[in-house]
Amino acid sequence: MSDLCGKCIEAPPKPVTPAQATEATAGDGALTTEGDYAALIGQAIIWLSIVGAAICIFLFGQYELPDGPYSTKKVWNTTLIGFYVASGLNGVFFGFLLSKIGSVLKHLERLKESR
Repeated sequence: MSDLCGKCIEAPPKPVTPAQATEATAGDGALTTEGDYAALIGQAIIWLSIVGAAICIFLFGQYELPDGPYSTKKVWNTTLIGFYVASGLNGVFFGFLLSKIGSVLKHLERLKESR
């Protein structure tokens, strides 16, 4: 036997619109649209480029120069530091553009749902 009452078995399910489906899943923090994914990937690229540039600067930004017959000193290489900072800024710019594309996609998806 079924656990459902007679009225539940007889009532057909109501159709769900795409806007209702999005609202039902959007509350749990799940990514559901292309705009959400593009914004997330853009933010990930921004943070990875900042962290990667900082790691490269501190790992490879110094070199050793002779400082006498038996000693050396470490000196910061401004050319490499400038290159790593520029590379990090390039990644931040690309991530920002991708994040903005995601924002535009989200806006267009909201306009499409409201029609």
